[in-house]
Amino acid sequence: QVSYTNHSDRWYLPSTYYFEEFLLEDSTHVLFVFMDTNPLSEHRIDSTATDPEIKEAAVQLKWLNETLSQSQADWKIVIGHHPLYSVDNKHRNNPVMIDNVQHVLEQHQVHAYFSGHAHSLQHLKPAGTVEYFISGSGSKTRNIHASPIAMAAESVPGFIAVSLTNESLTAQFVDFKGESHHEAIIYR
Repeated sequence: QVSYTNHSDRWYLPSTYYFEEFLLEDSTHVLFVFMDTNPLSEHRIDSTATDPEIKEAAVQLKWLNETLSQSQADWKIVIGHHPLYSVDNKHRNNPVMIDNVQHVLEQHQVHAYFSGHAHSLQHLKPAGTVEYFISGSGSKTRNIHASPIAMAAESVPGFIAVSLTNESLTAQFVDFKGESHHEAIIYR
């Protein structure tokens, strides 16, 4: 998929993990960090590990920490395939992802973490300041369960539409008919 970036004007994946910075029209600085969550969701990071996949995951986690710590962005948004938290009946909270990633997101005041993987629409707010969103119901959906961390969760085909201004991030659940079901507004 990375090499396909060189062959398509419609596809962009410069590396397995990377970041992009943008300025909004009013000069608001936004940092998007894209992670490869496969190794981070399966292996607890141990700096003394000899397994190549765990060593690469440790390199990525160090990179994530450095990227976030060096950024002076007004908004910090991290995106990965696997969620840390989920109320999907098949893909529940991932303790490995939580152990590996959550403290880094909190330490560097990330505003939101977006993921897929769980086949539903979710807005989750566990302890801490980061808000978690899952947009994984583009086709097949799965059942969800009640949880005190769920601000909203729906098992409906759809997506999450996001808009960003200097003062707020708005995330809306939009179903396959184009109807909005939930709106979350995060202020920075």
